[in-house]
Amino acid sequence: MCTIGGVLIFGDELDRDRASRIEEVLRMIIVKGEERGRDSFGIVALDKNGELSVFKSRDRPSIAVNKMPRIINENTVAAIFNSRAEPTTEYVKAKIEDDIQPMIGEHVVVAHNGTIANDKDLETRFNLTRRSRIDTAILPPLLERFWDGSLNGLRDVLINYVIGSYALAIMDTRRPSKVWLATNFKPLYMAWYSDLKALFFASLDDYLIDSQNRPIWDMPVIKRVEPYTAMEIGVDGTWSTVSLRREEQVEEGGFL
Repeated sequence: MCTIGGVLIFGDELDRDRASRIEEVLRMIIVKGEERGRDSFGIVALDKNGELSVFKSRDRPSIAVNKMPRIINENTVAAIFNSRAEPTTEYVKAKIEDDIQPMIGEHVVVAHNGTIANDKDLETRFNLTRRSRIDTAILPPLLERFWDGSLNGLRDVLINYVIGSYALAIMDTRRPSKVWLATNFKPLYMAWYSDLKALFFASLDDYLIDSQNRPIWDMPVIKRVEPYTAMEIGVDGTWSTVSLRREEQVEEGGFL
């Protein structure tokens, strides 16, 4: 059990004040999500030029977040994080940065809650090179090998290759204007903060509001990512969804 989460920031202009308020909400989500993962913490931010900012720590999230430098700035378009609960079968005594999620490939970044049951088979079958023996580490090279960047392409990879449980948040440095969310049956929720023009997401809905069950600013619109669904969300406010139940229907819409 882990917490994943993050934010996608809408609009062309992001001033310092809005960036600071977005970071405040993001840090709140990180701390609240610690209950599902205390063994390590990592966050990766993506800017409009496709550059990454990375912070990873072996500390529990509430401690790590106090050491984390400012992660959201005027050029940031998205960030994803993971607070990990490490199963005994994947215990790593001396963790290095590559052992801490989000997992980073050549251009794909993945935060994952769940278990990839066939990671070793995928590694051998397709001669994939991963940077850690943690199961999630197979996802960036797998996606970089078989994913064409489209939502239907993501669907095909998940259905045809991945065995296990997952809630996923994905960024691609080649496509910095989008994030992808996908889940089979692991929980994943989204909250639209209209005042901040930002979409936050996390493993549980109550992580997306403050401890008094009130939002930090305006009441966010909170929705669950439906089970067995993949989503592509753009900073222009558009989104598409596709079923992971071997159906081909795609729904399109917008947040703005």
